Amino acid sequence: MRKGTNLSASTCARSATGDVPLALLFFNGGGEVGQLMFIAGALTVIAITRRLAIAAPAWAWRVPPYAIGAVASCWLIQRLTGVPG
Repeated sequence: MRKGTNLSASTCARSATGDVPLALLFFNGGGEVGQLMFIAGALTVIAITRRLAIAAPAWAWRVPPYAIGAVASCWLIQRLTGVPG
């Protein structure tokens, strides 16, 4: 939702000067760069963990599914109650 709002505001602001393609390029490019930075950070953490041979506890496999479920539950509650995030 916010991404679309930002895109709309950016496009409207640039439409008077005719820079809509440039605004769209930088908007989309910024999103892609952010995703690549996140992936690079995650891969860096994985590489450091493997290099240092840090053993994960036996329960560590449960953390990602519970985290995903917690975030999904928060989003569901926000949407059902109409509370802005």
